[in-house]
Amino acid sequence: MAVFAVTWLYRWLTVDFANDRFVPLTRARQILVGEIPVRDFFDPGLPLHHYVSAAAMYASGQNLLGEALLTVTLVALGAALTCFL
Repeated sequence: MAVFAVTWLYRWLTVDFANDRFVPLTRARQILVGEIPVRDFFDPGLPLHHYVSAAAMYASGQNLLGEALLTVTLVALGAALTCFL
């Protein structure tokens, strides 16, 4: 639990959106306006990623806060599970 907390806090204090983060965000925004991957726009095979990002954007009022919380939490969870294993 300590690894999760420390990693989450560190990642939250150093949160940064690189240019490659905005491709899934644009696809998530397309999902929010009613489009469907593959039918309405090109999807390279990451529909779960797009739908989870869309849910985070919807929950946070369609801003980057939801994506930041999602990313930080999943990275911290991965670090904690790696240490546990």
